[in-house]
Amino acid sequence: MKKFFAVLLLAILFFGWWGTRVQPGVIEIAPGDSVSAAAQKLVAAKIIRIGFLIRPFIKHVYPGAVAVPANCNFLCVAHLFDSPADTAVRITIPEGSDLRDIQKIIATVDPSGAKKLYALVGTPAKIGGADKKYRSEFSFLKDAPDTISLEGYLFPDTYYYDAKGLGVDGLVHTMLDNFGRRTNGRASHDVVTVASILEKEVRSEADRKMVADIIWRRLKMGMALQFDSTVSYASARDSVYTTALERKSNSPWNTYAARGLPIGPISNPGLDAIEAAENPTPNNYIFFLVGPDGVAHYARTLDEQIANKKYLK
Repeated sequence: MKKFFAVLLLAILFFGWWGTRVQPGVIEIAPGDSVSAAAQKLVAAKIIRIGFLIRPFIKHVYPGAVAVPANCNFLCVAHLFDSPADTAVRITIPEGSDLRDIQKIIATVDPSGAKKLYALVGTPAKIGGADKKYRSEFSFLKDAPDTISLEGYLFPDTYYYDAKGLGVDGLVHTMLDNFGRRTNGRASHDVVTVASILEKEVRSEADRKMVADIIWRRLKMGMALQFDSTVSYASARDSVYTTALERKSNSPWNTYAARGLPIGPISNPGLDAIEAAENPTPNNYIFFLVGPDGVAHYARTLDEQIANKKYLK
Protein backbone atom coordinates (compact mmCIF):
# COMPACT_ATOMS: atom_id res chain seq x y z
CA MET A 1 0.00 0.00 0.00
CA LYS A 2 2.84 2.38 0.85
CA LYS A 3 4.40 1.68 -2.53
CA PHE A 4 1.08 2.47 -4.23
CA PHE A 5 0.76 5.82 -2.45
CA ALA A 6 4.40 6.64 -3.23
CA VAL A 7 3.81 5.98 -6.93
CA LEU A 8 0.57 7.97 -6.75
CA LEU A 9 2.36 10.91 -5.14
CA LEU A 10 5.08 10.85 -7.77
CA ALA A 11 2.43 10.75 -10.51
CA ILE A 12 0.64 13.75 -8.97
CA LEU A 13 3.89 15.69 -8.67
CA PHE A 14 4.84 14.89 -12.25
CA PHE A 15 1.37 15.90 -13.47
CA GLY A 16 1.64 19.16 -11.56
CA TRP A 17 5.09 19.87 -12.98
CA TRP A 18 4.10 18.94 -16.54
CA GLY A 19 0.76 20.73 -16.39
CA THR A 20 2.21 24.02 -15.19
CA ARG A 21 4.94 24.39 -17.80
CA VAL A 22 4.80 27.78 -19.55
CA GLN A 23 5.88 28.95 -23.02
CA PRO A 24 6.02 32.62 -24.09
CA GLY A 25 3.26 33.90 -26.32
CA VAL A 26 0.44 36.42 -26.75
CA ILE A 27 -3.35 36.05 -26.57
CA GLU A 28 -6.11 38.59 -27.15
CA ILE A 29 -8.94 38.88 -24.64
CA ALA A 30 -12.15 40.00 -26.33
CA PRO A 31 -14.85 42.05 -24.57
CA GLY A 32 -17.06 39.67 -22.61
CA ASP A 33 -14.50 36.88 -22.38
CA SER A 34 -14.67 34.88 -19.15
CA VAL A 35 -11.87 33.47 -17.06
CA SER A 36 -12.61 30.09 -18.64
CA ALA A 37 -12.30 31.60 -22.13
CA ALA A 38 -8.97 33.17 -21.19
CA ALA A 39 -7.69 29.82 -19.96
CA GLN A 40 -8.80 28.14 -23.18
CA LYS A 41 -6.97 30.77 -25.23
CA LEU A 42 -3.80 30.19 -23.21
CA VAL A 43 -4.02 26.49 -24.05
CA ALA A 44 -4.82 27.13 -27.73
CA ALA A 45 -1.75 29.39 -27.99
CA LYS A 46 0.33 26.62 -26.36
CA ILE A 47 1.34 28.97 -23.55
CA ILE A 48 0.04 26.53 -20.93
CA ARG A 49 -0.98 22.90 -21.22
CA ILE A 50 -4.00 22.51 -18.92
CA GLY A 51 -6.57 25.27 -18.61
CA PHE A 52 -8.44 24.24 -15.46
CA LEU A 53 -5.26 24.40 -13.38
CA ILE A 54 -4.87 28.13 -13.89
CA ARG A 55 -8.52 29.19 -13.64
CA PRO A 56 -8.59 29.43 -9.80
CA PHE A 57 -5.65 31.87 -9.90
CA ILE A 58 -7.17 34.31 -12.42
CA LYS A 59 -9.47 36.77 -10.65
CA HIS A 60 -10.42 39.11 -13.51
CA VAL A 61 -9.91 39.43 -17.26
CA TYR A 62 -9.79 42.64 -19.26
CA PRO A 63 -10.10 43.17 -23.04
CA GLY A 64 -6.80 43.53 -24.85
CA ALA A 65 -3.59 41.68 -25.55
CA VAL A 66 -1.88 39.67 -22.82
CA ALA A 67 1.79 39.01 -23.53
CA VAL A 68 3.49 36.21 -21.61
CA PRO A 69 7.26 36.86 -21.53
CA ALA A 70 9.98 34.25 -21.42
CA ASN A 71 10.78 32.83 -17.95
CA CYS A 72 7.23 33.60 -16.71
CA ASN A 73 6.01 30.80 -14.44
CA PHE A 74 2.47 29.55 -13.90
CA LEU A 75 1.52 32.08 -11.20
CA CYS A 76 3.22 34.84 -13.17
CA VAL A 77 0.85 34.10 -16.07
CA ALA A 78 -2.16 34.39 -13.76
CA HIS A 79 -0.94 37.72 -12.37
CA LEU A 80 -0.72 39.17 -15.89
CA PHE A 81 -4.54 39.33 -15.83
CA ASP A 82 -4.65 41.47 -12.66
CA SER A 83 -4.66 44.81 -14.50
CA PRO A 84 -6.05 46.11 -17.80
CA ALA A 85 -2.64 47.29 -19.01
CA ASP A 86 -2.20 46.49 -22.69
CA THR A 87 1.29 47.16 -24.01
CA ALA A 88 1.21 44.85 -27.04
CA VAL A 89 0.60 46.29 -30.51
CA ARG A 90 -0.32 44.59 -33.77
CA ILE A 91 2.31 44.36 -36.49
CA THR A 92 1.85 42.73 -39.87
CA ILE A 93 4.69 41.02 -41.74
CA PRO A 94 3.63 40.74 -45.42
CA GLU A 95 4.36 37.60 -47.40
CA GLY A 96 7.71 37.87 -49.15
CA SER A 97 9.21 40.26 -46.58
CA ASP A 98 12.91 39.76 -45.96
CA LEU A 99 14.82 40.39 -42.74
CA ARG A 100 15.53 43.98 -43.74
CA ASP A 101 11.79 44.58 -44.17
CA ILE A 102 11.01 42.94 -40.84
CA GLN A 103 13.60 45.07 -39.07
CA LYS A 104 12.00 48.23 -40.50
CA ILE A 105 8.55 47.10 -39.35
CA ILE A 106 9.78 46.38 -35.82
CA ALA A 107 11.52 49.76 -35.75
CA THR A 108 8.15 51.52 -36.10
CA VAL A 109 7.09 50.20 -32.67
CA ASP A 110 10.41 49.40 -30.96
CA PRO A 111 13.56 51.03 -32.42
CA SER A 112 15.87 49.51 -29.80
CA GLY A 113 14.38 46.06 -30.31
CA ALA A 114 14.85 46.35 -34.08
CA LYS A 115 18.58 46.83 -33.54
CA LYS A 116 18.72 43.46 -31.74
CA LEU A 117 17.06 41.49 -34.54
CA TYR A 118 20.16 40.56 -36.55
CA ALA A 119 22.02 39.51 -33.41
CA LEU A 120 19.29 36.92 -32.87
CA VAL A 121 18.49 35.72 -36.38
CA GLY A 122 21.65 36.57 -38.32
CA THR A 123 22.35 39.22 -40.94
CA PRO A 124 20.68 38.96 -44.37
CA ALA A 125 22.97 37.93 -47.24
CA LYS A 126 25.91 37.47 -44.88
CA ILE A 127 27.69 34.40 -43.63
CA GLY A 128 27.18 34.11 -39.89
CA GLY A 129 24.50 32.05 -38.21
CA ALA A 130 21.63 32.84 -35.89
CA ASP A 131 21.44 32.29 -32.13
CA LYS A 132 21.83 28.52 -31.63
CA LYS A 133 18.96 28.35 -29.14
CA TYR A 134 16.42 28.45 -31.97
CA ARG A 135 18.01 25.55 -33.84
CA SER A 136 17.92 23.39 -30.72
CA GLU A 137 14.20 24.07 -30.25
CA PHE A 138 12.85 23.95 -33.81
CA SER A 139 13.67 20.71 -35.60
CA PHE A 140 12.87 22.07 -39.08
CA LEU A 141 15.91 24.35 -38.82
CA LYS A 142 18.26 21.38 -38.76
CA ASP A 143 17.93 21.13 -42.54
CA ALA A 144 19.20 24.69 -43.00
CA PRO A 145 22.90 25.61 -42.97
CA ASP A 146 23.95 26.92 -39.56
CA THR A 147 26.21 29.50 -41.21
CA ILE A 148 23.38 31.71 -42.47
CA SER A 149 20.47 33.65 -41.02
CA LEU A 150 16.96 32.40 -40.31
CA GLU A 151 15.71 34.13 -43.47
CA GLY A 152 12.81 32.13 -44.88
CA TYR A 153 11.58 30.73 -41.58
CA LEU A 154 10.05 33.82 -39.94
CA PHE A 155 6.50 33.15 -41.04
CA PRO A 156 4.70 36.22 -42.45
CA ASP A 157 1.51 36.94 -40.50
CA THR A 158 -0.06 39.44 -38.09
CA TYR A 159 1.47 39.34 -34.60
CA TYR A 160 1.28 41.12 -31.29
CA TYR A 161 4.54 42.80 -30.40
CA ASP A 162 5.21 43.73 -26.79
CA ALA A 163 8.38 45.78 -26.36
CA LYS A 164 8.06 45.70 -22.56
CA GLY A 165 7.36 41.99 -22.39
CA LEU A 166 8.29 39.45 -25.04
CA GLY A 167 10.29 41.89 -27.16
CA VAL A 168 12.05 40.92 -30.37
CA ASP A 169 13.19 37.55 -29.00
CA GLY A 170 9.60 36.62 -28.25
CA LEU A 171 8.50 37.72 -31.72
CA VAL A 172 11.16 35.58 -33.40
CA HIS A 173 10.15 32.61 -31.27
CA THR A 174 6.48 33.11 -32.16
CA MET A 175 7.22 33.46 -35.88
CA LEU A 176 9.31 30.29 -35.92
CA ASP A 177 6.63 28.43 -33.99
CA ASN A 178 4.06 29.69 -36.49
CA PHE A 179 6.19 28.41 -39.38
CA GLY A 180 6.37 24.98 -37.79
CA ARG A 181 2.63 24.80 -37.16
CA ARG A 182 1.54 26.17 -40.55
CA THR A 183 3.88 23.93 -42.55
CA ASN A 184 3.83 20.98 -40.14
CA GLY A 185 7.60 21.34 -40.22
CA ARG A 186 7.65 19.43 -43.50
CA ALA A 187 9.16 22.02 -45.85
CA SER A 188 12.79 21.28 -46.74
CA HIS A 189 15.39 24.03 -46.95
CA ASP A 190 15.38 23.79 -50.76
CA VAL A 191 11.59 24.13 -50.85
CA VAL A 192 11.69 27.20 -48.60
CA THR A 193 14.43 28.70 -50.78
CA VAL A 194 12.46 28.13 -53.99
CA ALA A 195 9.32 29.53 -52.34
CA SER A 196 11.24 32.65 -51.29
CA ILE A 197 12.25 33.23 -54.92
CA LEU A 198 8.68 32.72 -56.13
CA GLU A 199 7.53 35.46 -53.74
CA LYS A 200 9.87 37.91 -55.45
CA GLU A 201 9.57 36.78 -59.07
CA VAL A 202 5.85 36.22 -59.74
CA ARG A 203 2.54 37.31 -58.22
CA SER A 204 -0.29 34.88 -58.90
CA GLU A 205 -0.70 31.38 -57.48
CA ALA A 206 -0.92 29.90 -60.98
CA ASP A 207 2.32 31.58 -62.09
CA ARG A 208 4.10 30.48 -58.92
CA LYS A 209 3.26 26.86 -59.67
CA MET A 210 4.43 27.25 -63.27
CA VAL A 211 7.69 28.96 -62.33
CA ALA A 212 8.34 26.44 -59.55
CA ASP A 213 8.38 23.69 -62.17
CA ILE A 214 10.77 25.74 -64.31
CA ILE A 215 13.12 26.23 -61.36
CA TRP A 216 13.23 22.55 -60.41
CA ARG A 217 13.75 21.53 -64.05
CA ARG A 218 16.55 24.03 -64.63
CA LEU A 219 18.25 22.76 -61.50
CA LYS A 220 18.09 19.20 -62.81
CA MET A 221 19.49 20.37 -66.16
CA GLY A 222 22.38 22.15 -64.46
CA MET A 223 21.33 25.52 -65.87
CA ALA A 224 22.06 28.67 -63.93
CA LEU A 225 18.86 30.19 -62.56
CA GLN A 226 19.96 33.81 -63.19
CA PHE A 227 17.29 35.54 -61.10
CA ASP A 228 17.74 39.26 -60.52
CA SER A 229 15.79 38.90 -57.29
CA THR A 230 18.67 36.91 -55.79
CA VAL A 231 21.17 39.54 -56.89
CA SER A 232 19.01 42.31 -55.43
CA TYR A 233 18.93 40.43 -52.14
CA ALA A 234 22.69 39.95 -52.12
CA SER A 235 23.23 43.64 -52.98
CA ALA A 236 20.60 44.96 -50.54
CA ARG A 237 18.69 46.63 -53.35
CA ASP A 238 14.93 47.22 -53.38
CA SER A 239 14.84 47.39 -57.17
CA VAL A 240 14.35 44.29 -59.33
CA TYR A 241 16.91 45.71 -61.74
CA THR A 242 20.57 44.93 -61.13
CA THR A 243 23.87 46.06 -62.60
CA ALA A 244 26.36 43.96 -64.52
CA LEU A 245 28.85 44.41 -61.68
CA GLU A 246 26.35 43.14 -59.11
CA ARG A 247 25.59 40.11 -61.26
CA LYS A 248 29.30 39.22 -61.16
CA SER A 249 29.53 39.28 -57.37
CA ASN A 250 30.71 36.13 -55.60
CA SER A 251 27.83 36.15 -53.13
CA PRO A 252 26.46 32.64 -52.49
CA TRP A 253 23.01 34.19 -53.03
CA ASN A 254 23.89 35.34 -56.58
CA THR A 255 22.32 32.87 -59.04
CA TYR A 256 24.10 34.50 -61.99
CA ALA A 257 27.58 33.75 -60.70
CA ALA A 258 26.83 30.32 -59.23
CA ARG A 259 24.72 27.44 -60.51
CA GLY A 260 22.09 25.88 -58.33
CA LEU A 261 19.95 27.43 -55.65
CA PRO A 262 21.29 30.25 -53.50
CA ILE A 263 22.69 29.10 -50.16
CA GLY A 264 19.46 30.16 -48.47
CA PRO A 265 16.12 31.93 -48.92
CA ILE A 266 15.89 35.53 -50.08
CA SER A 267 12.60 36.29 -48.32
CA ASN A 268 10.12 34.81 -45.88
CA PRO A 269 7.52 33.06 -48.03
CA GLY A 270 3.86 32.55 -47.22
CA LEU A 271 2.06 29.24 -47.27
CA ASP A 272 0.85 29.62 -50.88
CA ALA A 273 4.40 30.03 -52.17
CA ILE A 274 5.62 27.06 -50.13
CA GLU A 275 2.80 24.91 -51.47
CA ALA A 276 3.61 26.05 -55.03
CA ALA A 277 7.24 25.02 -54.55
CA GLU A 278 6.11 21.63 -53.25
CA ASN A 279 3.41 21.06 -55.87
CA PRO A 280 4.44 22.77 -59.14
CA THR A 281 2.40 22.69 -62.34
CA PRO A 282 4.23 20.48 -64.89
CA ASN A 283 5.14 22.30 -68.10
CA ASN A 284 7.86 22.28 -70.76
CA TYR A 285 9.01 25.88 -70.54
CA ILE A 286 12.57 26.88 -69.74
CA PHE A 287 12.32 30.66 -69.52
CA PHE A 288 9.86 33.26 -68.28
CA LEU A 289 9.64 36.99 -67.72
CA VAL A 290 7.13 39.21 -65.96
CA GLY A 291 5.73 42.38 -67.51
CA PRO A 292 4.97 45.62 -65.66
CA ASP A 293 1.37 44.43 -65.29
CA GLY A 294 2.53 41.42 -63.27
CA VAL A 295 1.62 38.89 -65.98
CA ALA A 296 4.19 36.14 -66.61
CA HIS A 297 5.13 35.14 -70.16
CA TYR A 298 6.77 31.79 -70.85
CA ALA A 299 9.20 30.51 -73.47
CA ARG A 300 10.60 27.16 -74.55
CA THR A 301 13.63 28.58 -76.34
CA LEU A 302 15.96 31.54 -75.98
CA ASP A 303 14.56 33.02 -79.18
CA GLU A 304 11.04 32.91 -77.72
CA GLN A 305 12.32 34.53 -74.54
CA ILE A 306 13.91 37.35 -76.55
CA ALA A 307 10.65 37.84 -78.44
CA ASN A 308 8.76 38.03 -75.14
CA LYS A 309 10.81 41.05 -74.10
CA LYS A 310 8.22 43.15 -75.94
CA TYR A 311 6.04 42.62 -72.84
CA LEU A 312 8.54 44.54 -70.72
CA LYS A 313 7.69 47.82 -72.44
